[in-house]
Amino acid sequence: MKKNYLLLLLLFCLSMLIKAQNVNIPDANFKAYLIGNTQINTNGDSEIQVSEAESFTGTIYVSYREISDLTGIEAFVELTELDCHNNSLTSLDVSKNTKLTRLWCYVNQLTSLDLSKNTELTDLLCHNNSLTSLDVSQNTELIRLRCKGNSLTSLDVSQNTELIRLRCDDNQLTSLDVSQNTELTYLFCHINSLTSLDVSQNTELTVLYCHNNSLTSLDVSQNTELTELICRVNSLTSLDVSQNTELTQLWCSFNSLTSLDVSQNTELIELWCHNNSLTSLDVSQNTELTYLDCSDNYLMSLDVSQNTELTHLWCDHNQLTSLDVSQNTELTELICRVNSLTSLDVSQNTELTHLWCSRNQLTSLDLKNGSNRNMQTMLSFDNEDLTCIQVDDVNNIPHSWGKDDTVSYSENCETASIDKVFNTNVSIAPNPVNNQLTVSLPILSEIKRVEVYSVLGNKISETKKSAIDFSGFSKGVYLVKIESKDNKVALKKVIKN
Repeated sequence: MKKNYLLLLLLFCLSMLIKAQNVNIPDANFKAYLIGNTQINTNGDSEIQVSEAESFTGTIYVSYREISDLTGIEAFVELTELDCHNNSLTSLDVSKNTKLTRLWCYVNQLTSLDLSKNTELTDLLCHNNSLTSLDVSQNTELIRLRCKGNSLTSLDVSQNTELIRLRCDDNQLTSLDVSQNTELTYLFCHINSLTSLDVSQNTELTVLYCHNNSLTSLDVSQNTELTELICRVNSLTSLDVSQNTELTQLWCSFNSLTSLDVSQNTELIELWCHNNSLTSLDVSQNTELTYLDCSDNYLMSLDVSQNTELTHLWCDHNQLTSLDVSQNTELTELICRVNSLTSLDVSQNTELTHLWCSRNQLTSLDLKNGSNRNMQTMLSFDNEDLTCIQVDDVNNIPHSWGKDDTVSYSENCETASIDKVFNTNVSIAPNPVNNQLTVSLPILSEIKRVEVYSVLGNKISETKKSAIDFSGFSKGVYLVKIESKDNKVALKKVIKN
């Protein structure tokens, strides 16, 4: 009896000893990964022994595995890289993983993260969690830190002097001190509540995104290596980029800028300065520009003759009276609506696919560029004095084009010969007309010819008399072209009841 008892006790102790040699891994998905990894599970059994975990020095990659608990990771004391992003982790204990150099735990549900023991970390990606605080004061080897998309109200990176890339955007930061981070090349601190930002010590910066904050000033005069500056949606009243000669992208829209000098930024490819209070803009030195958005300002003129690489030009909602795009043969998109343009000629813009020129004062619109079939959208509404649009082929107008009903398409509008004063002094009545339309010319003028056109630009009738018979015409809108003997031309719109 006593021997049996001793045997049972021995077996129990042996089983407990065996269990103690196995790592406790409660999450089935995490355990399945570890067991299936032959570099970790070296004996091929259904458990991970402590000895196996302690000897592993590689990377654990368990992203996108629906893991909610990473208990057991503490046994991997020699682990150098842990990638557990896009899971359902609510907590993560890496206090025993002191050899970690890379930790990617982004897109989880972490509310806290203790990294005080991970002093060898160089790469930390913990973005898109629910962190309210983050202490990286012990992680002095950090080169990259991405903690965006959390709920951080403060962030101290004064001890992280090796940082090259910092992304702390989309948090609730009210201040950010990067004066000690002199090696920074990338700084993304946008979508916060910053009221000031000092980057004077960050002379290596090449990319700065500080948009969607509450900045009232921004000094980038020391950041001569900048290639991208995105400072849109702030409260800037001035911006000096004269020292930033390497800039290729400048987005300073939605501020309160009254002037902007980009004459020194000859490498600019994209300039977005819309929604400011600019009264002038000189882009003559920016010959590499492909994108220019200067809409929603107070510009009265715009010279883009030197910007021959432009593919997109948005200059709508200004006070432009003229716009010459004859040199911009690469243009694919031109948005110039809501200005005071009286004429627009895109006959040289054979690559154009989108044109919005509504709500101007156009009397002349020439679209005859040989490529109308490629123009996906054309909108020219609300140009009261526009009667004719010159096109390639009146029989092949894209269905996506839009104009007022009183405007016709023609392959030869001849609007250049219209005399504005003569046009004003010529009258027609009645309008709308049922039967006979009478044309009245100013004193000392005589009729040479009167022609009637359909809205498609087809000539319907011609006479040398002042009375035109409309009784046989169908209901609709017509254009009446009146030419005097002294070669003045008027164009009138007539509605037939």
